Order: sequence, then structure tokens, then C-alpha cells
Amino acid sequence: MQLLNARWPAPRSIATYADKLGVSANYLSVVIKERSKHTVMEWVDIRTVTEIKMLLHDPSNLTVDQIAERLDFSSSSQMIRVFKKVTGVTPIEYRKTKSAGIGKKKPSNR
Repeated sequence: MQLLNARWPAPRSIATYADKLGVSANYLSVVIKERSKHTVMEWVDIRTVTEIKMLLHDPSNLTVDQIAERLDFSSSSQMIRVFKKVTGVTPIEYRKTKSAGIGKKKPSNR
């Protein structure tokens, strides 16, 4: 997890993390799955989506293409697939939903 959080954009390959830890990709995959019930790539995707969400709320209002480029995705469609797999919505849908709630007051219970 420290490697995953150490630098961004994070590498999106199991082999990269295995090499840094001095173990095989297969060994790393098995150990992570046994201990966390998630695969290495699920952890990478979760961390990546967290970063995408932060960039979607960035005041500079980066486009989806710019975010994909910044996070070293080969294409914006690849990033959108990862985001939707984790969140259930596209980055644009997420941005619209979150911006719609900004500035609205919650009704009081009085």
C-alpha cells in the first residue's frame, strides 16, 4: 500500500510493484488477495479513482482527456472504464452529480 500511495501517477502493472518488492507478480497477487480479499489491480483501481475524483473537483476544471493524460492512461476511454467499474458512473456523471450538490442547503429538521 505504501508503494501504491508513494507516487502519482501510480504504475498500473502488477509486475512493477512485484519488482519493487523483490517478489514474483504471482506471489504478490496471491498474498494480497488472501490478506485483503481484493486483487492488486482492484487496489490500484481504487487508488486511481480516488485521484480521478480529486482532479474532477479541482478548480482548474480539467477535462476527462486531460485527467487521463495526467494519470498516464493510454486513452480517456480506458480511464472511463476503470472509473465506471469502481463507481458505477462515468467521470462526467460523477462531476455533474457532485457539482449539483454544491451550494445547496440541506433542509433543517425544525
